[in-house]
Amino acid sequence: MSPTEPSRRSPGRGIASRVLAVLLAYGLIELAAFFAFESVTGTAFASTTGEEVHAPDAPDLKAGREQAGLGMRDAAMSLHPFFGYVFTPRGPDAPPNPLAISPEGFLDDAIPVRKRSDSRLLVGIVGGSVAGQLGTWHSEHLRRAITAVLGGEQEVEFVKLGMPGYHQPQQLQQLTYILAQGGELDVLLNIDGFNEVAVPAALNAPRGTHPLFPMNWSMVALDVPDLSVRRDIGAIEFLKGERRDRAAAFQESWRSKTVWGRLLWRLEDQRLAERAAEHAWSLQQFAVDEVPFFVRGPERHHDLPEGLIPFCVEVWKRSSLQMQALCEANGIRYLHFLQPNQYLPDSKPLSSEERANAYEVEGPYRPVIEEGYPLLQAAGAELVARGVEFHDLSGVFEGVEETLYVDNCCHFNGFGNELMSAAIADAMAL
Repeated sequence: MSPTEPSRRSPGRGIASRVLAVLLAYGLIELAAFFAFESVTGTAFASTTGEEVHAPDAPDLKAGREQAGLGMRDAAMSLHPFFGYVFTPRGPDAPPNPLAISPEGFLDDAIPVRKRSDSRLLVGIVGGSVAGQLGTWHSEHLRRAITAVLGGEQEVEFVKLGMPGYHQPQQLQQLTYILAQGGELDVLLNIDGFNEVAVPAALNAPRGTHPLFPMNWSMVALDVPDLSVRRDIGAIEFLKGERRDRAAAFQESWRSKTVWGRLLWRLEDQRLAERAAEHAWSLQQFAVDEVPFFVRGPERHHDLPEGLIPFCVEVWKRSSLQMQALCEANGIRYLHFLQPNQYLPDSKPLSSEERANAYEVEGPYRPVIEEGYPLLQAAGAELVARGVEFHDLSGVFEGVEETLYVDNCCHFNGFGNELMSAAIADAMAL
């Protein structure tokens, strides 16, 4: 090679440098996506691994305000003459579903009318969706906690009666319904409080519905011949299907193995969920003057001078006293628990994830909880004075900085249910 002849780079070296540059650029993109993930989505990347692609298949309790506001995917509702509504039992040819539904329409795989046995402790669970979740997806937490404090002489068997949206006096009616059919229990756990103030004030009263009627009764019982209502219901179902289809496709894609791919998928999924929530809230907005008698009820109790929430708290207290009396008459130990809630001030240090996804400053629940929970706590003290085993669990998450609440109303994750289960078991050991 002469001194003036330009040097020639090896073709292999050029390809290698380009590949290296591409890999470096890709690594920088992944790194940037990693650091942006939490600030953009409100959840840490590590905590979402393996979970986000299943999000549409989980109980959809944040966007569960649609239609009946019940938030249980693929579970149809049926009217019930005593409770307002139950889940529609599935036929033998129905596709598999992780949500067990008893022949009576409750979240159980067995009938609720059972008999005591020396070999088992028959524990009934009543309340709203928090009680329903504890009895279904998180029942093992409660079973282990009860067994640990009471010993393993008897097998713990649950009669699962907690239902999304149920509030007093529905729990009282459930108890009388079971007893009237000859059902027996050893223990009855009543876990409630949130629905007793939130359902009447945030969901029923704004639509002219009697506060003690079932949650969103106007959407459960009324076939509204209104184009905008039908459009909203159709849009919600379409968006739910889109989320499921996109999640399934994403799970099979190589992009699910990348940080940037998961970030983009999460953003799109959040966008679809927000659109569904917008349509769900619009279902709450139809003319009160058009509500018929069987939906609105005999009186407008939310117009009472003493106020809607104090009225509902009194009904809650009286219902619990009636449940105590029924349980005493039938040899059942009755324990009543006030469930925790994120909107009660100073009840839990909220994580950044909870503030982003489980706390709405301008939402409908914060004001009713801030007004209603102190009244519930005061009424709970009256229950104790009258012999009820009442336990205030509203502070059970005090000092817990980890993320527990998973939606904007009241529900918490597995660890939250584990903590609540331990508190319930401790109360049973007293």
